[in-house]
Amino acid sequence: MCAAHKHNELEQILDQWVGHRILITKEEKDDIDQTVIDLKAYQHKVYEHSGDGYLPKAVYQLVGDGRTVDGGAPLPYDAFDIPVDDARELLCDPEGVFLRTDRALYTLTPLYH
Repeated sequence: MCAAHKHNELEQILDQWVGHRILITKEEKDDIDQTVIDLKAYQHKVYEHSGDGYLPKAVYQLVGDGRTVDGGAPLPYDAFDIPVDDARELLCDPEGVFLRTDRALYTLTPLYH
């Protein structure tokens, strides 16, 4: 499957989720972080970075009011960036999105209320 098709598939799922609450789980090494966000919008962004290799160049920015699950801290800037430039695996369906990058595993799950 080509990268453009994967991005189109992800955008179709995110379109369905706008207006709903989603759970974002990020697993990186031995750390698991969970965030809940009321998805208002999303956008594909490409950043110009210094090339340090840590910051992603292309992301899907999920926009909305959100909080971490464990401590309840609000999201800075009311957004959460999902890196897609180094995506090695991307699986999408209406029940969830699974994205593996070189650094982490992201799972997005809708929480319909």
